[in-house]
Amino acid sequence: VMAFVWSPMMAIFAIFSPAMLLANYYEDKRRAKLNNAESAAAVADEMVEFRHRLDATFRAARAMAWRTSPGPAELIERVLHDDSRLWQRRHDHPDFLQLALGVGSVPWSPAVTPGEGDRAEAADEALAEYPTLGEVPITVELSAGGVIGLAGHRRRQIEAARWLVMQAAAHHGPSDLSLLVITDDPAEWDCLKWLPHLQINGDSAQLAVATLGEAADTLLAPLLAAGDADPMAAMREESGGPAVVVLADVADMTSAAASALRRTLSGEGGARRCGIALSRTVEELPSSCSHIVRVAADGAMNLDQPNRGRRVADIRGWRLSAAATRRVGRHIGRFHDPDLQIAGAGLADIVHLLDLIGLGERTSDAVLRRWDAAGPVPRCVAPIGATADGPLVIDWVADGPHGLLAGTTGAGKSELLRSLVAALAASVDPEHLNFVLIDYK
Repeated sequence: VMAFVWSPMMAIFAIFSPAMLLANYYEDKRRAKLNNAESAAAVADEMVEFRHRLDATFRAARAMAWRTSPGPAELIERVLHDDSRLWQRRHDHPDFLQLALGVGSVPWSPAVTPGEGDRAEAADEALAEYPTLGEVPITVELSAGGVIGLAGHRRRQIEAARWLVMQAAAHHGPSDLSLLVITDDPAEWDCLKWLPHLQINGDSAQLAVATLGEAADTLLAPLLAAGDADPMAAMREESGGPAVVVLADVADMTSAAASALRRTLSGEGGARRCGIALSRTVEELPSSCSHIVRVAADGAMNLDQPNRGRRVADIRGWRLSAAATRRVGRHIGRFHDPDLQIAGAGLADIVHLLDLIGLGERTSDAVLRRWDAAGPVPRCVAPIGATADGPLVIDWVADGPHGLLAGTTGAGKSELLRSLVAALAASVDPEHLNFVLIDYK
């Protein structure tokens, strides 16, 4: 009433105020709806892009898994065609001693920046569509000094172990990795003999293969005497020489004869070592096994990693026949690792006696001069060969007076004896040295 009395304008505002309030309410509602629609469209666009990137990341992860862990067919192809990736992994590489068991599925959790609100919910829905990496190589790491335990079907165990050993030999050169085989059945592992990783000091005639007993203890002694260093920390150190993969295929790992083998696999001595152990049952595997693989008759595998609380089931195991192993091993054996340091590697295959004793002229005058140079009381010394540090000389007074020369038929005993007599004769005159030769043959 007062508005009509005092001001007509106030009356107009009073009449239209409810209409204005109603109009503002519907305008705000319209704008909110428009904003929500725009926001939803933005989220949808972002999720489309997110799904594209997620799918690309998933495919890249699968491709990378196969590129770094090729199957038997691909690896054999690489070796037989002298692929540049042979012996590519070094002790300081992230995939050093990463070995593949077969094909299976593993959980997949890509690194994703957490979203907010609707974006987080939509992202979780997208990630839920990629819970695992399927049909990828299942790998185990031995770079920390672990041990793979294979239990179950005997023949499939051996085939799987061949595959693991051949992977190691194809990916790592002898300067980074060496092999040592302790077995009750050396013939079963004869197909590995071509691998340079198995040679002792680069000598193809001496292989690091032995049965339980004195021979095995001799091979294992350097590993047990390596000191108190942590083997897990030492595996990637180059200064300790190549890491050693110990293949243990013995019927009874609990026997007294297997004591040195058990101690080596457990890491005693601090050597750079890892292992592959075969056994009929899981219970008979060494307690040092960090990767336990159950192998079925059809080649299927289940992997348990007790230290990590991880289990991977339904693995289609990869394996190699003896013929394929031998073929690949012989091809690898053709190569020489330039980084491998072998004592005496620079020595000539043949050493001539005259070069050893320093007799430049093959004349009687040259011999007489040598006798005179020896002095009034000549030393009864003669070289028998060459070493990296120079001639190997025997002093028959200081080192003797007796000596024993032993060797199999055809080893060169007679030739060495003739060389020894000739060297002594060229160095000491007849007034101070005489020979009495008796041949019982």
